[in-house]
Amino acid sequence: MSEISNQTVDGLMPLIQLLADGGVHSGEDLGAAMGISRAAVWKQLKKLESIGLQVESVKGVGHRLVKAIDLLDHHALQGALSGITGVSIFNSIDSTNAHVGQVLRAGLDASATFLCAAEMQTAGRGRRGRAWVSPFAGNLYFSYGFTTARGVACYEGLSLAVGVEIVGVLTRLLGDVGFSLKWPNDILFDGRKLGGILIEVDGDFAGACNLVVGVGINHHMPADDGAVIDQPWVDLQQIARSAGQVLPSRTVLLVEFAKALAKLAEVYPEAGFKSYRQAWQNLDCHRGQPVSVHTGVTTTQGIALGVDDQGALRLLADGGEQIFSGGEVSLRSSE
Repeated sequence: MSEISNQTVDGLMPLIQLLADGGVHSGEDLGAAMGISRAAVWKQLKKLESIGLQVESVKGVGHRLVKAIDLLDHHALQGALSGITGVSIFNSIDSTNAHVGQVLRAGLDASATFLCAAEMQTAGRGRRGRAWVSPFAGNLYFSYGFTTARGVACYEGLSLAVGVEIVGVLTRLLGDVGFSLKWPNDILFDGRKLGGILIEVDGDFAGACNLVVGVGINHHMPADDGAVIDQPWVDLQQIARSAGQVLPSRTVLLVEFAKALAKLAEVYPEAGFKSYRQAWQNLDCHRGQPVSVHTGVTTTQGIALGVDDQGALRLLADGGEQIFSGGEVSLRSSE
């Protein structure tokens, strides 16, 4: 996908909204709907390729997207998430996490909560600085942020609890079809990556701080975009099809995820990770299995024992138990 500005994507949205249904639309009808000439319509159609949307022409009839797309419903989201102070839905943005972080640092209201989602990200980030593949209207990219005076220490293990909540929503909507979690922040299905969680903190260990919970979930990943991912992956479209279920829209899923995160952020300081520990361990894809833990240049082999009350990894190695926290730690199955 070539580089394209957020402003250019905004300018293409009227055309994208007309074509989103996957039906054939004549150049004349498209031009009339947008108030532009057929020549201008043709120029915009060519630009759609730059954001990964494939258009085909039906001779003598018109144009259509090769595949219909599932756009986020801004009006429905604003209405359903009225309990969240600020809800921003972008057509294109560098990073939803970065945007929410900027809003929180502005310090407009210490009691405010913010949700940001986007049709695509141009600089989406995963854990340890990895790029997050973010095709237009293909997956879910969103961040939930809030300010707390209780300090970072109250939120130990939060990324694991977020994983439990995300799987809870998916199980409720699609059934208990085999979702699992990989320490510390991956959401899996059948050993393949479905999504990830990135939590960023700005503030004091024991005082005021901002927390941003970023989540990416593969909804219906285009094959060309998925080809650049360097690990086995899966999307909800594949899961729903194999389970004989109807795939929930991106809007429905985003509403349910956002409500779950808002509730989690409210109760977590009192509940702590210990109240989520057993649920997380029930979903742990590595528990009781041989694994290798990589911390910089050091690799430790052992048996995964689950996690402790703070969400740290417990590893049986060299005849004893070792504890690993998040950060730059990487966990992999041993051959």
